[in-house]
Amino acid sequence: MDKAYTKPFAEYYDIRTESLIQNVDQEIEFLEYVFQEFSGIQVKKILDAGCGTGRHTIKLAQIGYSTAGLDQSINMLKVLEEKVEDSEYDIHTVNKDMRDIDFDCEFHAVISMNSAFQYLLTDEEILNTLKAFHIALETGGVLVLDLMNFLSLLGRYKENVVEEYTKNCISFERAIRHYIDNVKAIWTHKEFGIIRDNDKEIYYHETHKFRMINYNEMYKLISEAGFSNIKCYGEFISQEEAKNSAKRLIFVAVK
Repeated sequence: MDKAYTKPFAEYYDIRTESLIQNVDQEIEFLEYVFQEFSGIQVKKILDAGCGTGRHTIKLAQIGYSTAGLDQSINMLKVLEEKVEDSEYDIHTVNKDMRDIDFDCEFHAVISMNSAFQYLLTDEEILNTLKAFHIALETGGVLVLDLMNFLSLLGRYKENVVEEYTKNCISFERAIRHYIDNVKAIWTHKEFGIIRDNDKEIYYHETHKFRMINYNEMYKLISEAGFSNIKCYGEFISQEEAKNSAKRLIFVAVK
């Protein structure tokens, strides 16, 4: 991930996310529903793989869970750590790529939210990581993978996007260029942005690549990794299984 999650992007990530991504409280409600309805054990210890600045890691700790936030971006983890520096929340941070985890029966739940899992670009990477998640869970533990359903963009895909928005008196301008590898199903997101915060003007350049994996591919790989009772939801609010128009593919599975 060359030029991904640079220092200025990480420092202002939360404000951007509040404007562009769904309400985190609704996502936490969904996670608690899954923990209660699917897990064969009481969920106390959670691994948040690709945790970023801790949107879910911190919220889950606030309501009593022991959380480990794992991310390969030291810039994102530094923001998380600064947010909880003087708190007594039960949070542990791990600066590691999710492809390299080596936990053994240490967690009751593993979550990967907001398409973080789609940074894995090949079937081999995906399957090996799913197997590592399986090993990291205690028997009866639950896996939650929140993915973008790229097929939902058919008919409304834009190669170039220019946006401006303001949040908390901080303005953002960003120009986005999308490239699609139609053979390997890789989505490349290039973003050039300007952040204006009082008298500061900060420029950033981000490049992100995502695997445009579909429902059938993902279901097969989760099953091959040893998980069972696999369900796929299309959104967090309704808690209904994914339908034809679903923009998200939220997979739930049990060890």
